[in-house]
Amino acid sequence: MRISIKILSITLVAIISALTAEAFTVRGRIVDNTLKDPVPGAIVTIASPD
Repeated sequence: MRISIKILSITLVAIISALTAEAFTVRGRIVDNTLKDPVPGAIVTIASPD
């Protein structure tokens, strides 16, 4: 009984962590430093330190 509660708890924590890991939005604009114009076709990648 104790092991099944532990497994259920770990599973729930893992599911909640996975769902909240993608729950944010990043918005912004890439601009040229000198002209202050938007940079067309700019691609931004967000990576974790892992």
